[in-house]
Amino acid sequence: MDELKLYYFRSVCRHLSFTRAAKACNVVQSTISKQIAALEDELGVKLFHRQSKGIQLTPAGRRLLANADAYANQYRAINASVRRLMMARTDSITVGVGQYEADLILEPLKVYSERYPEIEVNCMYYAYSNLVSFWASGTLDVAIGTELCAKKFRSKASVELLTAKWMVAAHKGSPFWGLDADKQRRLEGQLVITTISNEYEPVRPYCINNRLDQGAFTHTNTYASQLLMLRANMGIALLPSFLKPSMPEDVIMEDVLNPPLALRFVAMYDAETCSEATT
Repeated sequence: MDELKLYYFRSVCRHLSFTRAAKACNVVQSTISKQIAALEDELGVKLFHRQSKGIQLTPAGRRLLANADAYANQYRAINASVRRLMMARTDSITVGVGQYEADLILEPLKVYSERYPEIEVNCMYYAYSNLVSFWASGTLDVAIGTELCAKKFRSKASVELLTAKWMVAAHKGSPFWGLDADKQRRLEGQLVITTISNEYEPVRPYCINNRLDQGAFTHTNTYASQLLMLRANMGIALLPSFLKPSMPEDVIMEDVLNPPLALRFVAMYDAETCSEATT
């Protein structure tokens, strides 16, 4: 599955028409049709229902669309990594950033770009599970995430950025803020919005291990969509405290958790293979 097939696939998903997708991609319709057919053959599933009135995504097509951006990013990262290896180049690095850590590396990135203007920096966001997977495969030179990610690779080097407590975030009109302090601490009856990141997601284990009284969990795939759901007053979320200054006006963050949830945020790299500029 290459990036071109994914590009055509996403165009068809966007237009729900092979004709309109071909026009948007500046190719003939037969090119789009052949690439989609090749993708379906490769995956062994049908991605679209072809109907007289148009086309619709199949369940498999919807699943691929939900992950298409991650697949494309991984393909580009692997391509870049292999090209650097083949050309013996050391003038670029790829940095993978977890869901919440952008603000932590904003200033370091500024300093780095000023100190090493000749080095190309590629920076990408990932859910924690993808961050760990891509870093383990060698497609990332540096990974910025939590200590839960770093524990997966105890033999690799890491630098602690900070330790942050996690706070409850909810829309300012959420019923959560009307609960008494003890019910807030126990998240009584609340729908908790978490991100998909498997064993590297700290929120669900915290709630379960401390036997909190949350009503249920729901999930999303990025911090941006998590924040969108908060702003739509669709639930509450537990977020690192360093995000509070950047919260929109309609979302409140407060430190109500007891016992506290605190994690170290770290930068991970391979001391044996990284360049001096990386360290």
